[in-house]
Amino acid sequence: MRTLNLYIASIFLRFFLVILAALVSLYALVDFLEKVDDFIEHGATFAHYLFYPLYNLPLILSNTLPMAILLGAFATIGALSRTSQLTALFGSGVSFNQISRPLFLCGMVLCLLVFLGNAWVLPLANREAHYLVKTEIKGSETVKIKSENLYLRDNNMILGIAYSFPHKSEIAGVSLLTFDENFQLSKRLEADRGYYQKDGHWKLKNVKTWDFSPVTREISSYAKYDKQLVNLHREPDSLLHLWQNPEDMTLPELAHNIGKFRSEGQDSRQHQIELQVRLAKSATPLVMVLLGIPFAMQRGRQANFSVGFITSLIIFIVYFLLQATFTAFASAAILSPLVAAWAANVLLALAGIWLFLRVQS
Repeated sequence: MRTLNLYIASIFLRFFLVILAALVSLYALVDFLEKVDDFIEHGATFAHYLFYPLYNLPLILSNTLPMAILLGAFATIGALSRTSQLTALFGSGVSFNQISRPLFLCGMVLCLLVFLGNAWVLPLANREAHYLVKTEIKGSETVKIKSENLYLRDNNMILGIAYSFPHKSEIAGVSLLTFDENFQLSKRLEADRGYYQKDGHWKLKNVKTWDFSPVTREISSYAKYDKQLVNLHREPDSLLHLWQNPEDMTLPELAHNIGKFRSEGQDSRQHQIELQVRLAKSATPLVMVLLGIPFAMQRGRQANFSVGFITSLIIFIVYFLLQATFTAFASAAILSPLVAAWAANVLLALAGIWLFLRVQS
């Protein structure tokens, strides 16, 4: 039986890896064609063309893996059926459950890999990809467009930041307004970039400052500096939960910020949704295997690759639409994050179990 498990698993892995490589290549090509104009326009270097696809690879794998698993399971059963190996196995007393077991074991291993990828690899790679595009390729142009309308007030100062990269100890699009005791604007500072030094101090680059008269409230002086050390009273980690997208956070960071938001009475719904969606996606490989096997068994010898591709594409689209719909319901506070994140998996798993039981009977 161990030999049979290894044999079926090897067939699945061959199909899965070939299909995954094809889907990743197609996805990467389309993504590159969408962004190549921006790269050329902003004078991207060879290193940018090399590193951006590498940083973007975990996201591509995350998006293509479910379909590759589904199609791989379909192709494995189809190949065994077309070559009459299934008939031989059933004739020798091997049950349908025993034939399916190695595929489910492969699905469980892939679940673990997806969990590890979604927990750490994917968010860290997303950070690097966003940093490369927003700072190294587009540069100062990106800070002109505020990604978040978030500001922090600290005594007589109001701090605004367009982008924050806490893992790089760097901020971009800095604006600092200073007020007097009557809360009248006394100074305004703007800078393209800021790099953390220590004790809340940041080294700002391309700095512009305006001083305002306390009497007329008009500009009394204006100055420009290449560099300036300013105390913003903020550590890089304190900017993480304010200016970093939940998609760019690791699972421990998401859990930490959810607890912090709750203790401070703030809304943590988006972070809860992202956390539950990541966990739900980790179970997707098993769901895809559960759907792929009975679909292929029902087709029998007619389970060719073209039929499998169309079937897999339809299932994948249904899964994507269900997940997007339930996530939107969670964002609108109609469903809880837990229910919304797992609803698509549960519905497809129930359909797969029903099909599986039909094939067994």
